[in-house]
Amino acid sequence: MLHEMRLKPDPFEGIEAGKKKIEFRLWDEKRRLIKPGDKILFTNTDTGQNILTYVVDIHKADSFVQLKEVLVKKNLIEENDFEPSTMLKYYSSEEEKEYGVVGVEIALLSD
Repeated sequence: MLHEMRLKPDPFEGIEAGKKKIEFRLWDEKRRLIKPGDKILFTNTDTGQNILTYVVDIHKADSFVQLKEVLVKKNLIEENDFEPSTMLKYYSSEEEKEYGVVGVEIALLSD
C-alpha cells in the first residue's frame, strides 16, 4: 500500500540524505493503516519534491517521551537524535494522549 505524507524541508532533507530513519507521528486513524512493507511518498512542503520510502517497522507508544526511550533502548536512535518537546509544534498534548504516538521506521527505496 502507498501512503502519502507531507514534510517540512529539514526532516525531508534528513530522509533524503539517509540520516533520518524514523518519522514521528500521532497514532491516528491515518497512521494505523501503515504496515511494514508499505511505501510512503513524502512531499517537501516548500518545494513539492517527492521521495519514496518503504516501511521497515512500526514502533508505538503512549507518548513521544516514552517512544524516545523505546527507540534508544533498541539502538534505533541516539539519545540526542530526538527531543520529544519539538513535537508540540505539530501536535497538542491532548492529541498525544488521545491517539498515542508512532515512530515509523523507514528506509529509502532504491531506484
